[in-house]
Amino acid sequence: MPKLRMTEQEQREKALKLAIARAKVELDLESDSELMEFLGLPRTTFYAKRQDPYKGFGFAEAAQLARQLRFTDRDLCAIFGVPYRAGRDESCA
Repeated sequence: MPKLRMTEQEQREKALKLAIARAKVELDLESDSELMEFLGLPRTTFYAKRQDPYKGFGFAEAAQLARQLRFTDRDLCAIFGVPYRAGRDESCA
């Protein structure tokens, strides 16, 4: 059976999860508990937002998350579904 292609939203959600995972490694946060403490989120809130990130995080919260976890310009482009271009004039970040 052929593998189903991910929808555009699924691709963006995967990019967000990858950016969070990369940030955990870079910040030496070994567990989700350490990440929750770093972000100042209660356990239930964190897991609810992680289940459905596009409904869970509003724009202001997503921007704060990106700043706290130091997402790269490539991460942000992938999360928002914008093609990344290395040139400063055409970059999304």
